[in-house]
Amino acid sequence: MIFRDAEFNKTLPEIMFSVQFFSQVLGYTARIDKDEYSTSTGYAINDYIGKTGLEKYYETYLRGKPGQSKSVNSGAGRSQPSKLSCNLNPDII
Repeated sequence: MIFRDAEFNKTLPEIMFSVQFFSQVLGYTARIDKDEYSTSTGYAINDYIGKTGLEKYYETYLRGKPGQSKSVNSGAGRSQPSKLSCNLNPDII
């Protein structure tokens, strides 16, 4: 495969190693548990937080602030486009 004047010739095991490695680095998110909920502020009981890797390290930057979504339907019951109210952390935009 050629990408911007660089040639990549990786075999499947090398690609799989890269995917497994980066999934460990990126980490994952899951629902906040009771212990984390009791020691943290600003979280709801159903919030998802970074559990490992970069997701956990940058949790305070990635989580933003609570927002809301609006659903607008036409008279026929079809969903209409509407603006979403979302409060993202301005430091990462």
